[in-house]
Amino acid sequence: MTNIIFSSDLTLIGTSAFEDCVSLAQISLPASIQQIDSWAFGGCEKLTKVAMLGKTPPLMDGTAFNTN
Repeated sequence: MTNIIFSSDLTLIGTSAFEDCVSLAQISLPASIQQIDSWAFGGCEKLTKVAMLGKTPPLMDGTAFNTN
């Protein structure tokens, strides 16, 4: 999986939802997203493009995109 386009009514991406998806390169977050939990995209070392379609950024844990 290299690309994810989420449903337009998604509000939460849970803890470790896509952790260690090492081939993931880009995601498109819908305007409805309100929260991204810890390590949701942790370890996604090839993730280089995150498109946020909303005007207000979601609440995000500090480790949501951690690659350590």
